[in-house]
Amino acid sequence: MPELEIKRVATNSVTPIEICLPKVSVGLRGGEYVAATGCCRKSLIEPHEEEKGMKRSVVLIIALLSFWIIAPNAMAQTVDESRLSGRRADATVSFGLWQTDPPLDRFGGNPAMGAGNQHEMIPNLATINISRKDSGGVNFIISGNHVVAIYDDGTRAEDIDPNMLVQAEPPITVGGGIIDDPDKRIYRGANQTGATGARDRVEVVHFSKPGIYLVICAIRSHFVNDGMYGFVVVREDQLFAP
Repeated sequence: MPELEIKRVATNSVTPIEICLPKVSVGLRGGEYVAATGCCRKSLIEPHEEEKGMKRSVVLIIALLSFWIIAPNAMAQTVDESRLSGRRADATVSFGLWQTDPPLDRFGGNPAMGAGNQHEMIPNLATINISRKDSGGVNFIISGNHVVAIYDDGTRAEDIDPNMLVQAEPPITVGGGIIDDPDKRIYRGANQTGATGARDRVEVVHFSKPGIYLVICAIRSHFVNDGMYGFVVVREDQLFAP
């Protein structure tokens, strides 16, 4: 097979290259295949070194301009997304917990007299960030016999009158009754204190303005004896203000 032949001819701007490529033809002669070889010349153009350097410079300039234009926007977007990802427009609060020590088996029904339930609000300080156009909420996951009551911004636990109780027929006697102090109360959940009441449910409460809201279990003994209360802090995130 012929060897590859390369010839260079210098010009002012480019260098032509002549390449001799192997050429093979196949035919049938006398019942046998025969092959003939030759040389097929082809000219290529190789850019001059100065032209190569100029092209590299142009590419570098375009890359730098693109970086200066795109990078600041990308960085700003990254910062905004980072702050957005840290924003909490909602929160989840466990309102009562079923105990495991001693072991508890609810398969056959709920324990009598509220046994086996931890009367606690976790966390007792929940925080959400809202904007003027986008409010938030709290998901109260209720486990056990509890009544959620929420009071407006600035209300303290000592402001609640625990002796003001719901008057009903027949009387509600569970846990010493249900606190019925209406002053600044902005939400009260469902009464499930009956024998057939739902011991596990979710109540989602909406918050549309900043403030510090008192949340209590309105069952008197849970609030007075067990300290079952906490706060929801609603803050306005200035990043999302118009």
